[in-house]
Amino acid sequence: MLQQIEAVLRPLAFGGPCIVNYKMRENGDVQIFEINPRFGGSLIQPAPAPRLREAVAALLRVAR
Repeated sequence: MLQQIEAVLRPLAFGGPCIVNYKMRENGDVQIFEINPRFGGSLIQPAPAPRLREAVAALLRVAR
């Protein structure tokens, strides 16, 4: 299951925590229906704000 989820995220160059909502199909494949990146902890402090802006900009660049 994890390998199938990683295969979806890898082409997006995604790194960091996220929540993936999925169901397992009868054949063992994962049917992903939602991926939610999570920003929190040190990313919401004033010092790393530029990194957070970069991360959001990267997500918007690859959004389809």
